[in-house]
Amino acid sequence: MSIINKTACVFIASTLLSACSSDIFVTHNGNMPSSDRISLVQKGQDKVRVRELLGSPSSISPLDNNTWIYMSSDIKRVAFFKPVELNRDILTIKFND
Repeated sequence: MSIINKTACVFIASTLLSACSSDIFVTHNGNMPSSDRISLVQKGQDKVRVRELLGSPSSISPLDNNTWIYMSSDIKRVAFFKPVELNRDILTIKFND
């Protein structure tokens, strides 16, 4: 292989490798209220007041409408690799009938 062919091969290989992204993306998913807002919730408050303070829950338990779940997570994505969950926060609020 001549020096020109070797140089061309190295150039093409380096161009293709540099096209592969090494960027890391961290995304935040969910609806977790701030700790300041959570501290305003007190025992005995009704659903309307809790919704005013914390916003809508991420989920309401399908087995018990009196259980509200707020959750959020941070997901790390690198190119085409499987996403990795870095952390998860969950807050569960139960109401009496």
